Amino acid sequence: MALRREIPDYADLAIQAQAIDHELNALLEELLATLDASPAPEAVEAEVTELANASQRLAQELQTADLSQLEQTAARIDALAQSTDRLLAQLPDAIIAAEHDHWSAEMETIRDQVRDVRSHLGTLSLPHLKADQRAEHEMRVQQSLHQAKSRLHLVRKAVRHRAHISDHPMHQHLHLLRQAVHSTREHVQTRWQEHCAQARSQLLQSAYHEMREFFSRQMSGRLYADSHTLQLRSDLTGRLAQWDLDEPHAWALAQLLGPEGGAQLTERIRAPGVSFAAHFEVSQFGGKPMLTLDGGERTIVSDTINYRPIKLVSPL
Repeated sequence: MALRREIPDYADLAIQAQAIDHELNALLEELLATLDASPAPEAVEAEVTELANASQRLAQELQTADLSQLEQTAARIDALAQSTDRLLAQLPDAIIAAEHDHWSAEMETIRDQVRDVRSHLGTLSLPHLKADQRAEHEMRVQQSLHQAKSRLHLVRKAVRHRAHISDHPMHQHLHLLRQAVHSTREHVQTRWQEHCAQARSQLLQSAYHEMREFFSRQMSGRLYADSHTLQLRSDLTGRLAQWDLDEPHAWALAQLLGPEGGAQLTERIRAPGVSFAAHFEVSQFGGKPMLTLDGGERTIVSDTINYRPIKLVSPL
């Protein structure tokens, strides 16, 4: 007994063809919108080349760059990084725009296949079609639908999802360039931070040794400090040393005043309305120089002046 042939649902096949045609129209609109929004592919490619050349020149300069120029160099690298990121964002549209002819041709092929489906469905609607002819037309409908769906899938991945962009040579080149630029920026930032830390350390140590030398050479005198100024005046020679109470000199003063309250006192002095005045004297104790300060902290709050006597002794 011969097996009965399964007859496909012609209405469902027509609906599938309609769905393909509908999505094809949407993808065509998206492709046209990409063309309108995209910069010229040639301009993007030229800018990628220029960025690569600029990055290469900068890499060569970095080999002999002076540390004092690193901040300026970092600004140039930041500009390169921003340009690279901007181009990476523009590149998918530019690549699709450059491939416009290919995807347009693919869409036209799909549309032809949809027309073929509809033509054969129209033939299948004839009532007295022979069985072998009907089977042939059904097979053509299903083949064309399958091919149309396969092509539509590729167009959808490209135009809508940009799935092939990461494999494009220009994208790979620009991605590697971006990694190199960002890596260079991190390297330069690290070197600049190290340079700044070293420069800060030198300023702190310089302020400390300058102030310590004054105490050691002058032996006794007066100290005055407020949020703006630090003064040392020698009883021995009358010499006056004065500095801004900036970070290096505040740190140096805190170190010289000693761990027992030196940092806390210096922090209070740097606040508005607070000052510290004291007599200092350097003496020997157990063969080691000791710095003694005997004075007081004055605080002005509104119309009230508060005074607190303070005596500090620390190794010099």
